[in-house]
Amino acid sequence: MSIVVSWHEQNPRVMIVTYSDKWIWEDIFQAEQTGANLIDASPYEEVVIIHNMKMFHSLPPNAVVQIKTLIQQLHPGMRLMIFVGMNSFLKSMWDIAKRLAFLTYKGNHEFSFAATNEAALQEARQFLQEQSMFNKNI
Repeated sequence: MSIVVSWHEQNPRVMIVTYSDKWIWEDIFQAEQTGANLIDASPYEEVVIIHNMKMFHSLPPNAVVQIKTLIQQLHPGMRLMIFVGMNSFLKSMWDIAKRLAFLTYKGNHEFSFAATNEAALQEARQFLQEQSMFNKNI
Protein backbone atom coordinates (compact mmCIF):
# COMPACT_ATOMS: atom_id res chain seq x y z
CA MET A 1 0.00 0.00 0.00
CA SER A 2 1.39 3.38 -0.94
CA ILE A 3 -0.17 5.32 1.98
CA VAL A 4 -0.78 3.66 5.35
CA VAL A 5 -3.14 5.16 7.95
CA SER A 6 -3.14 3.92 11.55
CA TRP A 7 -3.38 5.01 15.16
CA HIS A 8 -0.06 5.64 16.89
CA GLU A 9 0.39 2.77 19.35
CA GLN A 10 -3.39 2.13 19.33
CA ASN A 11 -3.99 5.66 20.71
CA PRO A 12 -7.20 7.01 19.10
CA ARG A 13 -5.99 10.59 19.52
CA VAL A 14 -2.85 10.45 17.36
CA MET A 15 -3.04 9.13 13.81
CA ILE A 16 0.01 8.37 11.68
CA VAL A 17 -0.18 8.63 7.89
CA THR A 18 2.91 7.13 6.25
CA TYR A 19 3.65 7.74 2.59
CA SER A 20 5.75 5.51 0.34
CA ASP A 21 8.09 6.98 -2.25
CA LYS A 22 5.44 6.75 -4.99
CA TRP A 23 1.72 7.35 -4.75
CA ILE A 24 -1.09 8.92 -6.77
CA TRP A 25 -3.86 11.31 -5.75
CA GLU A 26 -6.41 8.51 -5.59
CA ASP A 27 -4.26 6.92 -2.86
CA ILE A 28 -4.34 10.03 -0.71
CA PHE A 29 -8.08 10.53 -1.13
CA GLN A 30 -8.59 6.90 -0.05
CA ALA A 31 -6.25 7.45 2.90
CA GLU A 32 -8.19 10.57 3.89
CA GLN A 33 -11.43 8.55 3.86
CA THR A 34 -9.81 5.82 5.97
CA GLY A 35 -8.65 8.49 8.42
CA ALA A 36 -12.14 10.03 8.56
CA ASN A 37 -13.64 6.60 9.30
CA LEU A 38 -11.14 6.05 12.11
CA ILE A 39 -11.93 9.47 13.59
CA ASP A 40 -15.67 8.79 13.39
CA ALA A 41 -15.10 5.57 15.35
CA SER A 42 -12.84 7.29 17.90
CA PRO A 43 -14.26 8.30 21.31
CA TYR A 44 -12.56 11.70 20.83
CA GLU A 45 -13.91 14.62 18.84
CA GLU A 46 -10.49 15.88 17.74
CA VAL A 47 -7.26 14.11 16.88
CA VAL A 48 -3.74 14.95 15.76
CA ILE A 49 -2.61 13.65 12.37
CA ILE A 50 1.12 13.11 11.79
CA HIS A 51 1.98 12.86 8.10
CA ASN A 52 5.29 11.01 7.72
CA MET A 53 6.57 12.25 4.36
CA LYS A 54 10.22 11.26 4.65
CA MET A 55 10.05 8.67 1.88
CA PHE A 56 9.02 10.87 -1.02
CA HIS A 57 10.39 14.06 -2.50
CA SER A 58 7.99 15.03 -5.28
CA LEU A 59 4.26 15.23 -5.88
CA PRO A 60 2.06 13.72 -8.58
CA PRO A 61 0.81 16.11 -11.29
CA ASN A 62 -1.76 18.83 -10.55
CA ALA A 63 -0.54 19.25 -6.96
CA VAL A 64 -1.87 22.70 -6.12
CA VAL A 65 -5.44 21.88 -7.17
CA GLN A 66 -5.39 18.48 -5.45
CA ILE A 67 -3.94 19.82 -2.18
CA LYS A 68 -6.51 22.62 -2.20
CA THR A 69 -9.27 20.01 -2.60
CA LEU A 70 -7.84 17.94 0.25
CA ILE A 71 -7.76 20.95 2.56
CA GLN A 72 -11.34 21.87 1.72
CA GLN A 73 -12.49 18.30 2.48
CA LEU A 74 -10.72 17.89 5.83
CA HIS A 75 -12.66 16.06 8.50
CA PRO A 76 -13.60 18.48 11.30
CA GLY A 77 -11.94 16.15 13.81
CA MET A 78 -8.56 16.51 12.11
CA ARG A 79 -7.61 19.36 14.41
CA LEU A 80 -3.81 19.51 14.08
CA MET A 81 -1.79 18.14 11.19
CA ILE A 82 1.96 17.83 11.57
CA PHE A 83 4.04 17.17 8.46
CA VAL A 84 7.32 15.33 9.04
CA GLY A 85 10.18 15.35 6.55
CA MET A 86 8.78 17.78 3.99
CA ASN A 87 11.47 19.24 1.76
CA SER A 88 11.42 22.91 0.74
CA PHE A 89 9.71 22.21 -2.60
CA LEU A 90 6.86 20.33 -0.89
CA LYS A 91 6.49 23.08 1.72
CA SER A 92 6.25 25.69 -1.06
CA MET A 93 3.57 23.71 -2.89
CA TRP A 94 1.69 23.22 0.39
CA ASP A 95 1.81 26.96 1.18
CA ILE A 96 0.44 27.93 -2.24
CA ALA A 97 -2.40 25.41 -2.08
CA LYS A 98 -3.24 26.33 1.51
CA ARG A 99 -3.52 30.02 0.63
CA LEU A 100 -5.84 29.21 -2.27
CA ALA A 101 -7.95 26.84 -0.17
CA PHE A 102 -8.39 29.31 2.66
CA LEU A 103 -9.71 31.98 0.31
CA THR A 104 -13.03 30.12 0.41
CA TYR A 105 -12.68 27.73 3.36
CA LYS A 106 -12.31 28.75 6.96
CA GLY A 107 -11.75 25.56 8.92
CA ASN A 108 -10.60 25.15 12.48
CA HIS A 109 -7.48 23.20 11.52
CA GLU A 110 -3.89 23.89 12.45
CA PHE A 111 -0.83 22.88 10.45
CA SER A 112 2.74 22.41 11.58
CA PHE A 113 6.05 21.01 10.34
CA ALA A 114 8.56 18.84 12.19
CA ALA A 115 11.95 17.45 11.26
CA THR A 116 11.51 14.08 13.02
CA ASN A 117 8.75 11.74 14.15
CA GLU A 118 9.87 12.24 17.75
CA ALA A 119 9.49 16.02 17.47
CA ALA A 120 6.05 15.56 15.90
CA LEU A 121 4.93 13.21 18.69
CA GLN A 122 6.14 15.69 21.30
CA GLU A 123 4.18 18.47 19.61
CA ALA A 124 1.10 16.22 19.42
CA ARG A 125 1.33 15.43 23.14
CA GLN A 126 1.69 19.10 24.02
CA PHE A 127 -1.22 20.10 21.79
CA LEU A 128 -3.51 17.42 23.23
CA GLN A 129 -2.56 18.36 26.77
CA GLU A 130 -3.36 22.02 26.09
CA GLN A 131 -6.65 21.10 24.41
CA SER A 132 -7.77 18.91 27.29
CA MET A 133 -7.12 21.79 29.69
CA PHE A 134 -9.55 23.96 27.71
CA ASN A 135 -12.04 21.40 26.44
CA LYS A 136 -13.20 18.64 28.75
CA ASN A 137 -14.97 16.86 25.85
CA ILE A 138 -11.65 15.66 24.43
